[in-house]
Amino acid sequence: MNVVGSLTRHDVCNKLSIITANTYLLKKKHADQIQILEGLGKIEQTVKDAGTILNFAKMYEQLGVEELTYVDTERY
Repeated sequence: MNVVGSLTRHDVCNKLSIITANTYLLKKKHADQIQILEGLGKIEQTVKDAGTILNFAKMYEQLGVEELTYVDTERY
């Protein structure tokens, strides 16, 4: 399941990158049109929010998977 989750997250992040790139290009092309810029800003924020959710899912999936290691903090 970890591999499937990782691949899925990677694929979704690639799609989000395409959206981000296209919104950037559209913002440059329509820099004088406030309504378009506002709409593109909302799209960009939604993409960032989706990325945050994907990163959280990645961290959550890793809980309990990694082996705990003893660290002697007095040594450092």
